[in-house]
Amino acid sequence: MRQWSLRWGTRVAGWWLDGGCGNSALYTAVRAGNPDAIAGVNCGGVGGILDDPPNQDYTGGEVRYPERNDFSGPQTRWVGDSQAHILTFLGGDWGRPDTRYDDATVLNVTRKLTDYQGVVTWDVPYIKSNGLLAPDAFAAMYMLNKNLNGGATNLALNRPAVGSGLPCSGDESAANATDSNKATQWCATWTGSAATLDIDLGTNQTVEAVIVRHAEEAGNPWYNNTRNFLVQSSPNGVDSWSTIATMVDNGGNNIEGSRYTGFRVDVSVRYLRLSITGGDFWNGSTARIAEVEVYAKGGSVGTGAPIGKTIWLKANANNRYVSAWNDVNRTLQARVDGIGTWERFTVEDAGSGYIALKATINNQYVSAWNDADRTLQARVGAIGEWEKFTWGETP
Repeated sequence: MRQWSLRWGTRVAGWWLDGGCGNSALYTAVRAGNPDAIAGVNCGGVGGILDDPPNQDYTGGEVRYPERNDFSGPQTRWVGDSQAHILTFLGGDWGRPDTRYDDATVLNVTRKLTDYQGVVTWDVPYIKSNGLLAPDAFAAMYMLNKNLNGGATNLALNRPAVGSGLPCSGDESAANATDSNKATQWCATWTGSAATLDIDLGTNQTVEAVIVRHAEEAGNPWYNNTRNFLVQSSPNGVDSWSTIATMVDNGGNNIEGSRYTGFRVDVSVRYLRLSITGGDFWNGSTARIAEVEVYAKGGSVGTGAPIGKTIWLKANANNRYVSAWNDVNRTLQARVDGIGTWERFTVEDAGSGYIALKATINNQYVSAWNDADRTLQARVGAIGEWEKFTWGETP
């Protein structure tokens, strides 16, 4: 270790040591070529944060199932003399190319540490031929970045969508692919070379990312995820389609298909198309897409809200918490002194700079009637105009 440190010097800024727990001599060795190098040691994937041995800058923190651990501890940046840190993996295992978490879970796991100035390192799959993030890893990390920084506007939200082929059922139309509800999906079978899903963004937009959410996001098994498709753009929505991204073999080689895939692009787009040439794992002529999301270059306009996080609301007037009854006909009321399930709401991105609040008690969105005499109710299963709110902060 000492020889490696001397050879690479300041070109290596930090060391994560897999094993050697309790051997303080390792820290002296890895800092021989760069005294300012940071170091942490893995004491063996026990599911928590250990401060052992001393002299490390960050806890090693290898964790296999971070969603099961609240890392409650001191809830501070420091664990003893070390900074709180965990290392975990995004895929099915270390280095696996298939994502095991949806982006809400990735965000919640990350915030378990970052809310207290701790650090999370994600092991993410990459493409060996060019070193770029795999499409599923890009989607997860792109959305994590946006959600940690207040969210971003999905340009495809509620935009007109038209799909080819024969719908799998009456309630699986193309409109489901842009409704922001991951529980719904567009499903179609086709004959011929491809099925298409066309989306009109309304105006030309300079786009930096396209996120495609597959059948698994809508509650289907992984083998229903779409395998092969092109992301294409057109100036008129009729012809002159050009390919801006390609997905090949999502779920091939006996690897579970990724629940979402994402692509970094830099194009001006009004009409966007998914041209699907390979459907699910078992039936190559069935396409299932839960959502298509499109994000503007520069990240679009964030809401400043804690997207994906569970919050509570406390009224200044009576110092009580807002409660949503487990009854869609009851109104929200600031009526209780403590926080329970009925007082918890999840903040979601509603697009165009707006947010929506989903009540934990009944999984319904808070809705404001278009009537000044009506009250707020957690009563609607999908986000519409009445469920959109502006997030603000008291000056």
